[in-house]
Amino acid sequence: MYVILSVILGISTVVGGLVAIPPFREMLRERIVTSWFYLRKEINRAYNNMKNEDYVPSLIVCVGRGGAIVGSLLSGRFGEVPIYMNFRGYDYKDGDRLDYMMFPQMPIGDEFLRSVLIVDGEIHGGGTMKLYENAFEEMGARDIRTLAVYVEKGSSDLVHYPGPVINRDKTHEIWDDLPWKLEGYISPAKSKEEKDTLDRMKEAHARRSKRKTTVLLIRHCESEAVAGTEVFSGTSDHMLTALGKKQANALASILKHSRIDSILASPLSRASETANALANKCGTTVHHYDSLREIDYGSWEDVSRKELIENHSGEYCKWCDDPVENIPEGAEPPERALQRFCDFWDRRIDTPRHYDDTIAIVTHKTIIRLFLCHLKNTPIKKYREEECASGSITTISVRSDGHTIIESTNDTDHLNSLS
Repeated sequence: MYVILSVILGISTVVGGLVAIPPFREMLRERIVTSWFYLRKEINRAYNNMKNEDYVPSLIVCVGRGGAIVGSLLSGRFGEVPIYMNFRGYDYKDGDRLDYMMFPQMPIGDEFLRSVLIVDGEIHGGGTMKLYENAFEEMGARDIRTLAVYVEKGSSDLVHYPGPVINRDKTHEIWDDLPWKLEGYISPAKSKEEKDTLDRMKEAHARRSKRKTTVLLIRHCESEAVAGTEVFSGTSDHMLTALGKKQANALASILKHSRIDSILASPLSRASETANALANKCGTTVHHYDSLREIDYGSWEDVSRKELIENHSGEYCKWCDDPVENIPEGAEPPERALQRFCDFWDRRIDTPRHYDDTIAIVTHKTIIRLFLCHLKNTPIKKYREEECASGSITTISVRSDGHTIIESTNDTDHLNSLS
């Protein structure tokens, strides 16, 4: 008895000592994370989360090989929920991967689109998942949710039910050992029929990729805040100047020849006046959203730059160097202002129902600058480097292949005759 206890104690001591060594502990974690046992554990966890939310999918869409395995197991947990397994293929051009998706080419009954769960085994940047969300929303699916068992660091917010987060430097080491990546487990398409299917998939994807939403981000025209002694004007409500009204009419005159499907505007007067001038010429109504208002400058509201330089030069210089870390007292943090606009964009703009539409958004200087930094993937503390004149137009294309393209920025050609 004592011998057995001694052996057990000795083994425990050795294992405990090895686990304390970081490389061994990381290797052990990789082996556990990539095991079938862990996969089933994550599926059960996701199932229990959905059950607690009273969410039962009417259709499970399986993306790729990993999605096929996970979706099949999850369907069984729900009691044989119908599953749709999708094909996916890749080509490479100039070192960049091109994704081709074969979306459903046969009608899916409305009863299956009531609540759609899109499942993938792993996600990196979330682009593929976004493509599928857009495609099924376009088909009329209502409650769309997403699940991924393995998530690269930084992507967990992109899915409703994320699994364990894996650092980028460990991504390929771990993911090469996942069950659906094992050599010989699933062979690549080799038959003529499979290749023909991939060709049709590419053609369908190419047709779908041509659709887009055109967004005109418009900074309101000149307001009382920038005429004469310029003051900080965030939530302060300033009207347009006489020149600002002329700019608004010039803006409307140039855009009346475009097909503007909807006009969305900040509720602040300077933006609302600009939007109304556009609506009168284009025959469209204006919808106001608080998410489009300007950033709040707190204690600097209605204070001129000259006054700040004279009385608060230290604070002002720090703000000029880094307007994210050194905001005025009581001001809205730039990252929070950007987040509310991005949330609005994802909810109202980046959706299939607006494909082929042209949307005018009349908002403010700082909001547009922050969003441009976001799209360019540059630090938002550099937002003041972005040019955005009063009455300018920044054109952005939201494509159905999941890409958002900046077509032009700070276009003021329509105002040249007023200068």
